[in-house]
Amino acid sequence: MPELTIKLTLDEANVILASLGNLPYIQVHSLIHNLQNQVAPQLADMEKKSIIRANGKEHKMTV
Repeated sequence: MPELTIKLTLDEANVILASLGNLPYIQVHSLIHNLQNQVAPQLADMEKKSIIRANGKEHKMTV
């Protein structure tokens, strides 16, 4: 089956996951798992990029 690429904000993705959480588990568990697996590396990358160095110290920026 062909795959789609969809761009969402973090808030939009959370709304989708919260909505899926209201449906029967048997119908949505694989979709939730798939979404979480795709999002986790992106969130980790965002976190890495939010750390900056100033005066030799690391400072975490809010994303």
